[in-house]
Amino acid sequence: MACKRFTAGAGWPDWTKATVAFGYLVVIQVLPPPTTFAVENGWRMYSGRRIPWNLFSPKVPFQATVVPNQAQPHTLTRPNGAADWETCHITLSHHGKVPFLEGQSIGVMATPSSTTPTLSKAKLRLYSIASSRLGDDGRGKTLSLCVKRVAGGEGGLRGVCSNYLCDAKAGDKITITGPTGKDMLLPDDLNSTLIMVATGTGVAPFRAHLRWLFHDGRTDGSKFTGLAWLFLGVPHGSSLLYDDEHQAYKAQFPDRFRYSYATSRQGEKEYVQTRMMEHGDELWQLLQLPNTHLYICGLKDLERSVNELLESIAGGTWNGMRRVMQQQQRYHCEVF
Repeated sequence: MACKRFTAGAGWPDWTKATVAFGYLVVIQVLPPPTTFAVENGWRMYSGRRIPWNLFSPKVPFQATVVPNQAQPHTLTRPNGAADWETCHITLSHHGKVPFLEGQSIGVMATPSSTTPTLSKAKLRLYSIASSRLGDDGRGKTLSLCVKRVAGGEGGLRGVCSNYLCDAKAGDKITITGPTGKDMLLPDDLNSTLIMVATGTGVAPFRAHLRWLFHDGRTDGSKFTGLAWLFLGVPHGSSLLYDDEHQAYKAQFPDRFRYSYATSRQGEKEYVQTRMMEHGDELWQLLQLPNTHLYICGLKDLERSVNELLESIAGGTWNGMRRVMQQQQRYHCEVF
């Protein structure tokens, strides 16, 4: 792809650059380096935003309480023959004492108990929060997690924290830390284009994003006028997470929300990259807009495969654009 770059000049603010690609004039806002964190009693300033940050630590944690789910069943998936088929939606009450933003995570400290007989000391694991700041109760008193039970099976390792959470019952106390995380936060611009790519429980932060944009956040007068496009990959149709909510957003906000999913172990094997390739031209046009954000969340290989796909779609120019988006805080990635 041949590109021509213009320098700032008459009619252009000094923070802009312009690129012509495929006949489109793309104006890119070049921001200064991210604002250095400034600590303020468990809060931090980041790029002009005040965000909660490790209000609770492993030394001084918070005791949350498991409560019945209000928006989803406990088990989100159905048996499919695999040992690790179960994914659970777990709601924790924090009594309004653990503020957080969509895209942040909490730490869970699994403690020795009858459900963790091999555990000699507390084990900390980070989990993306899967609800908006208002929680599924809509009152700002709870947070939700999306947890895949790692059952082990046939000599495989059994997940300590995942089983600890999935086995928890209403009334059980769960020790948590946090919140933490800045890389997956939503932009302030309510007219942004948000491309979200997830596999499995990597959908958790996007569930929080979408609840805020299309459900909870509308109660405070905000109105999302941009486009959110979710690409979700799962092994089976029976493991499609939060599909009811996604279908509802698609029906209610057809001009604001798009939803593409793929199943990799059912029928013809298709992956999240398959769906992205099907919309390659449109994705490339959207990625060139100055207010588009790309979010990636899932297993570690997802980032590599998505970037290889986009490099192919972009004719070898994606890596350069990605560096610009990273500098502008429009490229967001969280893999595990």
